[in-house]
Amino acid sequence: MGVYMWLSKMEQRVEELEPLAVDIDMLNKQMNDLKPLTQEYTGYSKTIDKVNELGMQYDNVLRGSMDNGSPSRRSSVSPRKPSLTPSLLSSGPRRPSASPKFGGAPGSPIRRESGIPMFQEASPIQTQLSEINNRYDMIGIRLGDRDRELANMREEVKKYLDLLKGLAQFIEKQERAFLKNLSQQTKEAR
Repeated sequence: MGVYMWLSKMEQRVEELEPLAVDIDMLNKQMNDLKPLTQEYTGYSKTIDKVNELGMQYDNVLRGSMDNGSPSRRSSVSPRKPSLTPSLLSSGPRRPSASPKFGGAPGSPIRRESGIPMFQEASPIQTQLSEINNRYDMIGIRLGDRDRELANMREEVKKYLDLLKGLAQFIEKQERAFLKNLSQQTKEAR
């Protein structure tokens, strides 16, 4: 399956996720349903890395031939670390992000340098690589947001359930006291 097809498929799967539930069991199910998507996303980073590496090599070869044999610049491509957090998504060079990645330590870089100098116009290959990287990153951001939203909603629902349980216990206690008091008043009235 091609990278564009995988990106489209994943974007569609993320788009089709059910709205957040308000039932604790459904929230747990939604959290479990999200795990395979997140694992697939994370696992696909090696393919994205390879596409970037090969694309930049190909671009360098083309640029080298267009520069009439001048030595082509070497692009620096560091391993991709999947991002499940918001970051700067731009068509320009990719910079390390100070945002914590999903499941990682805060401050760890989650981006790769594309090797595109700021002063040089992006080639069609670099533009395609940028689009692929941005789409991949956006999927990760949406998965990370979804995971956090589910966890937050589950905590909120638990709080409300605890409050309702406490309220039900209070009402039950008041009802028993009322019935006891009513029965005493009935006995005294006879």
